[in-house]
Amino acid sequence: MKFLIVTAIVVVTAFLIYRAKQNIDPVDAAAAQEIGEMVMSQLRKNGLKSEDAQEQIYLRIHHTIN
Repeated sequence: MKFLIVTAIVVVTAFLIYRAKQNIDPVDAAAAQEIGEMVMSQLRKNGLKSEDAQEQIYLRIHHTIN
């Protein structure tokens, strides 16, 4: 019984991830990539490590899209 429940959850999750990836607007994806490249160069100029820069990019992209 547990196996069936776990399998159902995995199948539903995989379907939702697949569907979400299919619904990504190419314009939004391109804009997010461009923003990420600009932000990364600015953060490197300020001496941040790549981990810090990646976190800042993630936050800015999600703030811009939402």
